[in-house]
Amino acid sequence: MILGRILGWLLVAAAIVVLGRDLMDFWYRGAWNFIAAGDLWTQLHQESLLMLQPTAQRPILPFYPEAWTAAVAPALRQPAAALLGAVGLLLVLLFRRRRPRRGAFR
Repeated sequence: MILGRILGWLLVAAAIVVLGRDLMDFWYRGAWNFIAAGDLWTQLHQESLLMLQPTAQRPILPFYPEAWTAAVAPALRQPAAALLGAVGLLLVLLFRRRRPRRGAFR
């Protein structure tokens, strides 16, 4: 549980860093140009991104063979800050601490 929260907060922190990068790019160029998640991944580690496509194109589920074109490729075209932030917040919410319920039934 705690590892999920830690990973979520790390992704939120990475989203803030990428957003800062986008703001600096706006400051110097004068136009909004958000970096896409796929472009950021290519800059960080291109080989792993190139290995992802054949893995995602392999029919994992018989009823969903086009996973790359339907889900992965559109996600990689989204702004990296938004994608990292959304996934990070989702992990933080999924792995949040549950408080014990207090009530008549114990």
